Amino acid sequence: MTEQNRLFNDEDMLFRRDRRDRPEAWSDVSKRGMVAAAHYRATEAGARMLAMGGNAVDAAVASALALGVCEPAGSGLGGMTAMVIHLGPAGRTFVLEGSCRAPLQATPEALARCPRRRGYRAVAVPTTPAVLQYALQKYGALKAEQVLAPAIALAEEGYAVTPLQSDLARRYRKSLARENAASLFLDGRLKPFPPGSRFRQPALARTLRRLAKAGFEDFYTGQIARQICRDMSQNGGFIQAQDLANIPWPAEKNPSAVQFGNWRICTMGPPGGGLALLQMLRLFAASSSGEFDPD
Repeated sequence: MTEQNRLFNDEDMLFRRDRRDRPEAWSDVSKRGMVAAAHYRATEAGARMLAMGGNAVDAAVASALALGVCEPAGSGLGGMTAMVIHLGPAGRTFVLEGSCRAPLQATPEALARCPRRRGYRAVAVPTTPAVLQYALQKYGALKAEQVLAPAIALAEEGYAVTPLQSDLARRYRKSLARENAASLFLDGRLKPFPPGSRFRQPALARTLRRLAKAGFEDFYTGQIARQICRDMSQNGGFIQAQDLANIPWPAEKNPSAVQFGNWRICTMGPPGGGLALLQMLRLFAASSSGEFDPD
């Protein structure tokens, strides 16, 4: 999203399959910066950081936090984050590698005796808060309170549920209804919210406000950490205080890269999907006749 393109709205998200023939909805040009995300509200959050004088890291973190509100099945504080960062003045490109760690109690013997696909014992130690804080502190230009503000507002005021989110909730409704997440993601009748309905997340808003006030460390060593450990203990989860206290700070690593024409393409290696991307580009370069029409 740039200054020129502010036309995307809830209706476009509801009917985006029907908007694929509208180039103005999916492309734009800017000389001052650009933000792209899977939900336009997350894109707006990042663009707001640029308008406030923030840099690309501020925009990326704000977009990630807002996307955790708008697409909770695909992003969020309980997940894993890695970032590719380019520092223009220094000419440096690197990866913040934030792979999750297994809890200390999740031994092979313990895992062999329990379900591992969903539920409390399927959870690894989240890295998203640590990676986002590290990026902001070392490479951002704005304060955490400023970067968190759009996500907090989205969680408090709500947004229109997309068909994707409604479909995913319907697919996992039985699992959600059996656990205590039902009150967070299903309506009073334990049904998915229909597309277009207003979805508010006051509990998430309180968590984000706490992070803005106490810092992202609170997720690992403060009030939020104690709540996580209490919840894990009450529900048979593996994560304990020691797992969170050993904050999984990211490591700075060299990116995976290939030369593609005049471009050097940098991306993430495993566990990300960057290697597949680089292989596709190399295969295309080797097989292209030079007359390829991208349209």
